[in-house]
Amino acid sequence: MLIAHHDAAHSGLIFHPILPRIPLKLAPRLHARAGTSFPLLYTVWVGPVMVCAGSILGLRRLLAAGLAFAGAATAAMVDIGTRASVPGANDNLSSVGALLGLAAALRDRPLEGARVLFVSTGSEESFSEGMQAFGERHFDELDPGRTEMVCLECIGGPTLVVVEGEGMLRMRDYPIHMREALATAAADAGEPITRGLRTTAATDAIIGLRAGYAVATLASVDETKLPMNYHWPNDTADNLHWSTIESAIAVCERFLRMRAEASAGTTL
Repeated sequence: MLIAHHDAAHSGLIFHPILPRIPLKLAPRLHARAGTSFPLLYTVWVGPVMVCAGSILGLRRLLAAGLAFAGAATAAMVDIGTRASVPGANDNLSSVGALLGLAAALRDRPLEGARVLFVSTGSEESFSEGMQAFGERHFDELDPGRTEMVCLECIGGPTLVVVEGEGMLRMRDYPIHMREALATAAADAGEPITRGLRTTAATDAIIGLRAGYAVATLASVDETKLPMNYHWPNDTADNLHWSTIESAIAVCERFLRMRAEASAGTTL
């Protein structure tokens, strides 16, 4: 099963493109070694936790710091709520376009031995509500032992990536055999691929992963090791790296054909 959400996020100052470039400029060596994105969601819950701890322990400085964190997080959320939605070309119409490209490729060169589902969900930006609804309706029809899922996320950037894992609060690695299979498909298709990156953001893949399915995510990043133009108004079609999207289509098609050859009757 191939998954790509079709909704777009609201912008906000917390997503200003200069912010992820600060560590790139101030600590380039540390940034080069980093394999996990900054846990942005931590800034939402750390304030209330500090307030609670400060109140219980009677530590006024901790309480004041917690109030400051909570106030800043609240202001950031209010700011996001007042902003318009971004165009969403990279996040995530690039992936929706890839689904259409893959469907056309399979129409012209039919796949034997496997059933392929193309799923495009809404409400991914609001805790994957679309994928959750799909799961409630259809997961009981999809045997976890015979179903594999590949999530396409922000594939319009300069560098194609097999994501190793994700988690806003707790990191969950994708099954190693799925990650290796995507990387092998990329090598077989002659497409460059980057490894070793994990994200503290959430994708639709987390819903399938928590439900026990074999899942992997194909994405792209720029020099900040984050999705290009993330939740910013310049996320337009003119700024997409079309060659990366074409590479993602080639990788996914090769993955599908390799999996179909390996196990006839699997839902992909």
